Amino acid sequence: MDPWSGRLVFEHVGASWDGENLQLTQTETAILRELHAAMPAELSRDELCMRVFGNRTGVKRIDVHVCHLRRRMTRTSIRIPLAKRGGGYRLEMGRPKILVCDECETLAWSIAHSLRGELAAEVIVARSFLEATAAQSQHRFDVLIADVQLPMQPGAPATACGLRLIDDALARGFAGTVLLSGAPDFRFDAFGLNVPFLVKPFVVPALLAVAREALRPSPYEHRACS
Repeated sequence: MDPWSGRLVFEHVGASWDGENLQLTQTETAILRELHAAMPAELSRDELCMRVFGNRTGVKRIDVHVCHLRRRMTRTSIRIPLAKRGGGYRLEMGRPKILVCDECETLAWSIAHSLRGELAAEVIVARSFLEATAAQSQHRFDVLIADVQLPMQPGAPATACGLRLIDDALARGFAGTVLLSGAPDFRFDAFGLNVPFLVKPFVVPALLAVAREALRPSPYEHRACS
């Protein structure tokens, strides 16, 4: 079963996703249960601490347990977004969000159609570096799929802006990246980028395979607990 369309079930101690035990500790179970009950509202650290520990002196412990809990969620669509400074936590249960960056509009929308149909993903398409960075400023993506050759803006000559997108993402600790190239002899390893890649033309199963690889472990996890 697709990991993004599952069902969360609480046990006395622990929880499961589509019948698979998430291997939660008692404290992690309590945190997840409280956040689930409060959806879609956010719980402050103090409030969550009081509900789980019965006092407000374990705020730092809450942060550590939430970080561990995020790691348990990598095979589910459950998300606990990063808390803003002084803020609390909330639970999100939704589809993976993917940014597809390719100058060729036909190919970009074909990729988007496959990802929506097979992974139930929410997909946003960008045809230039500036469109991609604008989308990144407005959304939190789980996966970034970018062609090596991408124009700075629509209608401009294509340059290696796709590599710049990937490099910037990796510099921020974002792991969910996939590179595309129309050049069969392109040397991905020459740029020191240890990321999944596809050479055009590619078949849909190959695209879905690298997209799933990029989704696990979750890039959101990588950033949250680094």
